[in-house]
Amino acid sequence: MQDAFGRTIDYARISLTQRCNLRCTYCCPQGARESTREWTLPQLAVLLEALARLQFSKIRFTGGEPSLRPDLEDILSLARRHAAFTDIAMTSNGQHLAARLPGLQAAGLMRLNLSLDTCQPQRYEALTGGHIVQVYKAMDAALALGMPVKINALLLRGWNENELDALMALAKDRPVQVRFIERMPFGPHAGQQPVLTEQEVVRQRPYLIPVEQGRAAQSARLYRIEGFKGTVGFISPMSHRFCKQCNRLRFTSDAACRPCLGNPEQMDITEALAQGVEATVCLLRQAIAAKPEAHRFCEQFTDARGLCHIGG
Repeated sequence: MQDAFGRTIDYARISLTQRCNLRCTYCCPQGARESTREWTLPQLAVLLEALARLQFSKIRFTGGEPSLRPDLEDILSLARRHAAFTDIAMTSNGQHLAARLPGLQAAGLMRLNLSLDTCQPQRYEALTGGHIVQVYKAMDAALALGMPVKINALLLRGWNENELDALMALAKDRPVQVRFIERMPFGPHAGQQPVLTEQEVVRQRPYLIPVEQGRAAQSARLYRIEGFKGTVGFISPMSHRFCKQCNRLRFTSDAACRPCLGNPEQMDITEALAQGVEATVCLLRQAIAAKPEAHRFCEQFTDARGLCHIGG
C-alpha cells in the first residue's frame, strides 16, 4: 500500500518485548521502567494476517531482546504461514542465542542482525553488562547455518570512534555486513554530544569504495574494501535523510503503531486487534495514510523514552 507521498509501505518492525538482558546506556539505561504489556500470540496472529493482506513483504522482530520470548519459535511460525512475507528477520544482542538458532531457523527465521558497538570485551561489558563472546558465537553459528548476518554498531563519539576499523575488520574473513548507525536523539542524555557522522568516518578512510545501491528503500549506504568478504554500511538518519525511501511501520511491544520513529505520534491498535483482522487492516490503512513525510530529528526533536520502549 502506498502512503500520501507515494511510498510503498511494505516493511513492519515488530517489537516483541521491552525486556532485555542487557542495559546499554543509549537504549535502555539503568532504572528505565519496562512495560508489563506484551503481544499475545492471538494478537500477533491477527496483526500478521492484516499485514499480509496489505502486501507487506518484510517482517523484522525486535525488542528489547526478542529472544527473551520463550514462544519466539511459535511467533516465527505464525509469520512463516504467510507467503507474502519473503523476508523474516530479527535483531538481537546475541546473548545466549547461538544454541537456539537452528530451531529459530526451522521455525522461519531467515536473517539475523546482531548489535555490537565495540570489539573490546571489557568495554563491551561496561557499555552493555553482557559478554562479547556470546555475540561472536551467535554470529558464527548463524553463518554456519547459511543465514545472512548484519552487525549493527552505533557510532558513539568519545567511546568507540577509535574502534571503527576493528569493527570493519569483522567483514574481512566473514561474509557479513557491518553497519554503522548514527546516534539518534533518544534517552535522557540525547543531544548532549555532537553526532559522529558517516561523512566524517568515510573522509578519513579512502579505502572505502562505494557500492551501487540495489534497492531504493535500502536505508544503508554500502561500501566495500578490497580483499574483504563482507561489506560496510552506514545508516545516517541525522546527516543523510532517507525519508523519501522509507517503507516501514513500527509496532511497539504494547501494541501501538508508530508510523515514524522520529515523530512521537502513534496509535493504540489493541481494540482493533480484539475486533479481528478486518478492523486491524482498516486501522493500519489509517496509520499508513498518516505517515509523515519526514522525521523530526533535525528539529531539536528529543524523546525521553529509550529505544527499548519503542522498538529498536
